[in-house]
Amino acid sequence: MHSKLKKFFIIYLIFKLLLITAVVYSYHNTFYKTHVHQEKIVIIPKNYSINQIADLLHKKDVIKSKLLFILLSKAHSFKKEYLQSGEYKFEAGMKMIEVIHKLTRGEVIIHKVTIPEGLTNSQVFKILDNSYGLSGSINKEKYKEGYLLPETYSYKYGTKKESVLARMHSSMEKHLTLFISTSALPIPLKDVNELLTLASIVEKESGINAEKPLVAGVYLNRLKINMPLQADPTVIYGMTGGVEPFPKRLTYKDLESASLYNTYKVKGLPPTPIANPGLRSIAAVLHPANTKDLFFVADGLGGHKFSETYKKHLTNVKNFRTFTGKKSE
Repeated sequence: MHSKLKKFFIIYLIFKLLLITAVVYSYHNTFYKTHVHQEKIVIIPKNYSINQIADLLHKKDVIKSKLLFILLSKAHSFKKEYLQSGEYKFEAGMKMIEVIHKLTRGEVIIHKVTIPEGLTNSQVFKILDNSYGLSGSINKEKYKEGYLLPETYSYKYGTKKESVLARMHSSMEKHLTLFISTSALPIPLKDVNELLTLASIVEKESGINAEKPLVAGVYLNRLKINMPLQADPTVIYGMTGGVEPFPKRLTYKDLESASLYNTYKVKGLPPTPIANPGLRSIAAVLHPANTKDLFFVADGLGGHKFSETYKKHLTNVKNFRTFTGKKSE
């Protein structure tokens, strides 16, 4: 009996020693041992099981022990902390517990796409099509020209392009609602479409924010007296449909083109915006400069010279051509 008790005690000690060793090993591997020795970018697909995630991370050298990762992940799932799909960056020096926390918290990589002001819908679609990590197709007929707000948008890997476009459209609608609620449309504009149309022309005519109210003032003055806008960007849009950049300088022949967007031939605003204007251009139309100017021309330095009379305008045009060495066509 004494021999059996001694044998049982020895087995108990061995088992306890093994258990302690396993606990110490697991604790060390979980909280102290470095698993990620070099920064890794890993995409966890949707609907992957814990075992599949463990296998993927092991192959990518993010974890050293698949078994320990599985056990710890299942322990977290009991607390309703589940591994989430997405694109993750695992920094060098990370421990097993840090890897699991990143996955259960969904700390995925956040990407950004910047939409510059003054792009057409077609150009916006092209940027989204070429943006890393965005998925799905685009319903190009769904969005009207001019109703997408140029801005920088954040997104996660796998986000639908349509989702980004919906945010752009919603953001524009919210700002328009705010603008209209606090500012009356300037005469003779009738609705939001005309506001965006004129703002898009202002956007294409000047990249200098301080000038935009002056440009808006000139065009509003022309509209009031039924004078043709004679805006080169509208002619270009009519010839290209906003799909591709215009490959050359406008000629007098181009100004004879038959198009509703040819504001040299057709009085008033074109039927739609010619680009997606930024907030400053919209604000410039709502709060134009108090001016009597009817003309403006480039000054050769990135800005424009404004004038009230055609005679003064011709002088400014002559000065511009002298400065740049350009001649009439």
